[in-house]
Amino acid sequence: MNKTDIINAGLFVIGAKKIFAPSDNTKAARLASSIYEYTRKLVFDLPINWHWATARSASLSQLTDPATGFDHQYALPDNTVRVLALIDEDGDNVEYAWETGVFIEAGDTTTITKTLQTNVDAGDAFIKYIVLIEDEAMYPAWFAQLISLNIALYLSEPIKQYTPHYTKVSKMLEAAMTVASEANALWNTKINTNNNRPTDEGNTDLVDAAGIQADTDIVKVLINNS
Repeated sequence: MNKTDIINAGLFVIGAKKIFAPSDNTKAARLASSIYEYTRKLVFDLPINWHWATARSASLSQLTDPATGFDHQYALPDNTVRVLALIDEDGDNVEYAWETGVFIEAGDTTTITKTLQTNVDAGDAFIKYIVLIEDEAMYPAWFAQLISLNIALYLSEPIKQYTPHYTKVSKMLEAAMTVASEANALWNTKINTNNNRPTDEGNTDLVDAAGIQADTDIVKVLINNS
């Protein structure tokens, strides 16, 4: 899967001719290329914690301490979409408060850096976060579909000038959102093939409780038969 595939999927939905490359000198290619980065960022920014694009950072780089509020602030990785948690070096959540913000540094040119502010000391600040991944080959199909349908939504009028296309694509996008949300929820979760439900492994309390219930039922049978 690549950028051209994703664009063509969107064009196919509205009945437009496919392109051979985003650089093609066609109306569809020019419009799709102009809207592609926006629609991709739009999908990454949806209020869904995309498990497939979640990573742990190295120790964050410390910036000048804030004038007020938290003790320290750290630069976020450039590809950060959204911070999910402040963690330790083993990946476990820590109980320190934190918030994201920006650090503005004025000079010959003004630089603005996305930051995480917290009281955690330098060298101990790690995050779990959603990464903006640019390699389309890594996208799950249900995620790529959201980008394709957003492209179709934006291009339905300028390319086809046929209003019912917009309504059709809107309904398709709504259904695709449901599919993507459910697929994302099950990402890296083992599924019972008999009922297509997630299995619950690692929680021995549940297993032990089931065993205790079975033993209790046996005792009831023995008592009733005595």
